[in-house]
Amino acid sequence: MRVLTTLLFLLLTAAPHADPTSSTLPAPEPIQDPATLETLRQVQQQVENLRGIERKEPLPAYYFDSDLLTNMVQSAIDKQYPEIERKAFERFLLSLGAIEEGLDIAEMYRRLLDEQAAGFYDPESKRLFVHETYDITGSALARLILAHEICHALQDHTYDLRALGIEDANNDDLAMAILTVAEGDATVLTAQYAAAHGSDQLLQEAMTMMFMDQSALQSTPYFFRQALIFPYLQGQVLVQEALDLGPGWRDQLF
Repeated sequence: MRVLTTLLFLLLTAAPHADPTSSTLPAPEPIQDPATLETLRQVQQQVENLRGIERKEPLPAYYFDSDLLTNMVQSAIDKQYPEIERKAFERFLLSLGAIEEGLDIAEMYRRLLDEQAAGFYDPESKRLFVHETYDITGSALARLILAHEICHALQDHTYDLRALGIEDANNDDLAMAILTVAEGDATVLTAQYAAAHGSDQLLQEAMTMMFMDQSALQSTPYFFRQALIFPYLQGQVLVQEALDLGPGWRDQLF
């Protein structure tokens, strides 16, 4: 996740054939360790209590690695942005001076997600995915990231984000509005989770993360960085303003 699960979330919702359970992609590995599954159950319960949304059954959870992520991203990009449309979009952005000559948008997305993604919720298969290197039981930061993604699962369970129009290819404004509400809601939840279940360990891990490699993000053109970060930052403002009006307004946004 770090900053950009928005991109993967949007790519997956906009490209239903990028289902990670598809036979054309490497099979994901289900999480089976009892201690990890118990931690997942506890975090899900904590998120349900904080968000006020209940899911009757445990959320199916799987590990992913860089190869699986790369294949999922490529499949999603190919479905959402066929090469002829992608190249036309690149020429358009080039004419505006938003990108430099030679930028390959598909490769940029792949590099960003390989650097940034630690976990995500897939609305097509209704499954949670966690990077294989993340120790959910031992890492407070991993549980915080998990809380954000579980919030997306609760949103989808309650409101059906795809039915609302988050993947509407004919209405970018609608899709971005729903994405912004979804990410803003999950970002506020993340802050609430940190306040309720944070620790010195979480602070230490967060400080360490600040020094991790961010070269792919830093080399991404400003146009894309702003488009990708917008749903988090402005969505958080939107949801917080709704909360200031009263607790029910958070759900009214959906």
